Amino acid sequence: MTNPPDLYNQILKKSFDLFKVYGHKSVSMDDVASTLHISKKTLYQYFQSKDELLAAGVMQLIKTLMDDFDRIMNSAEKPLIKLSKIYWLILDEFYNMELVHIYSINKFNSKALEEIVTFRNKLYSQFTAPLLSEAMNQGGLRKDLNIALFVKTRLTNIDQHYLNLAGQSPNLSFNEIFKHLVVYQMLGVISEKYRKEYEEKMDSWIA
Repeated sequence: MTNPPDLYNQILKKSFDLFKVYGHKSVSMDDVASTLHISKKTLYQYFQSKDELLAAGVMQLIKTLMDDFDRIMNSAEKPLIKLSKIYWLILDEFYNMELVHIYSINKFNSKALEEIVTFRNKLYSQFTAPLLSEAMNQGGLRKDLNIALFVKTRLTNIDQHYLNLAGQSPNLSFNEIFKHLVVYQMLGVISEKYRKEYEEKMDSWIA
């Protein structure tokens, strides 16, 4: 028999998988219960509403990403490689979601959107800004780069940039999206000292 913590996690995973494919508005609590072969009464013992379920799924996804980011930060890679890996993971999550799911989070679920905004702020303060500052101190970036302005104009709200790109050009591959949203942005500010090493590393990922 499935114990309560296991069932809680199963509900989170299965419901979020359904939301990713069909969108938040198209999936009902009946659908979630039916997919898990449990009663709606059991489902409501864990989550009072579909919005609560979606917000919990977003929080779980963010926790998983943050754990992955911490592992990347503790690796021996150069700071710009670490930063590119972090954004790779973020874009990979978006690429594996139907656009309707991302739209529905932005439009219909304030709690989930609140978690995403908090995540963006942590991404900047704990990972993006420190890694760019470290790269600058190591001579890896152009000396005239304004890091805060670069992040604001190029890396903040990368989910919105992805939505615009994928919505207008739905046949783009993940590699094309990653190159245009991350790699080419980095190449525009990286110093000549580290350009070749960075390009070779990115080519090995994207090949």
